[in-house]
Amino acid sequence: MRFERFVGIDPSLRTGFVALSPLGEVIEAKEIEKEGDDPARMSELIQAVVDSVHDTDFVAIEGFGYASQRGFLLGGIGWGMRMELYRRGIQYIDVAPSLVKKFAGAKG
Repeated sequence: MRFERFVGIDPSLRTGFVALSPLGEVIEAKEIEKEGDDPARMSELIQAVVDSVHDTDFVAIEGFGYASQRGFLLGGIGWGMRMELYRRGIQYIDVAPSLVKKFAGAKG
């Protein structure tokens, strides 16, 4: 399969989303956030992120940060996104948070 975009997702209450061309050019970069009460807010956030993904994307999702104070909430969001991608038949890879930080040049 030839991928048209390479997508990175940082799942959180304000989810980071970036899509790059095969040449590394930024096609789309945004922060996705929804207002309201859970679980409706979580459901709308998950759907908005998954709706931004195309069937021909290569998707990388930042893995779970186990030291987070909001681990259960963020875990629900992260798993919700993964389940929706799975239901659509879109493969993804998990990337360890420490690897993301090293790649981005941040601490770690």
